[in-house]
Amino acid sequence: MKKLTGWAAVIAVPTLVTGFFGQNVPFPGSGESWGFAIDLGLLITSMTTLCLVFRRRGWL
Repeated sequence: MKKLTGWAAVIAVPTLVTGFFGQNVPFPGSGESWGFAIDLGLLITSMTTLCLVFRRRGWL
């Protein structure tokens, strides 16, 4: 159950962010060349951080 919860949390973060900005809400840096790179970096960083934290706690 802990593993399932951990993976659900890791997957929920990018789903929440992309779902929110997919509702015709301009994301930070929208229309700029650097905007997509920063947003993608934030998504990858948040997913990696969650993976590391959950692995340390034995959830993944």
